[in-house]
Amino acid sequence: MLSTSAARAEVGPLAVDTQGVDLCVHLVPGNWAFEAYVSTEPGRFELTLEDPGQVILQAGSDQVWAAGPRTYLAWDPPQSMDVTLNVRTTSGTSTVSIDLGLFSTTL
Repeated sequence: MLSTSAARAEVGPLAVDTQGVDLCVHLVPGNWAFEAYVSTEPGRFELTLEDPGQVILQAGSDQVWAAGPRTYLAWDPPQSMDVTLNVRTTSGTSTVSIDLGLFSTTL
């Protein structure tokens, strides 16, 4: 469970394939946005955040950070809602840990 007092969590390691792994997340708007990422070589994974009707709300992108490459997704929900985070490979099966977090949207 993520909260403003415990703003990071790691799920896994999980075996993930091209069909993906779905994680259900309840998001609440406010001063905190949701983020998820997998540390990996670029192009290996795809992340999408979907509403209950499977409409994609936000897609992740490959990024290079000081800690190394990752596929990263961030989203600030406009209202309280249940969403699904889908993590999948672009080909084959890989084992990965999924990092989840909340970050402040205020300075």
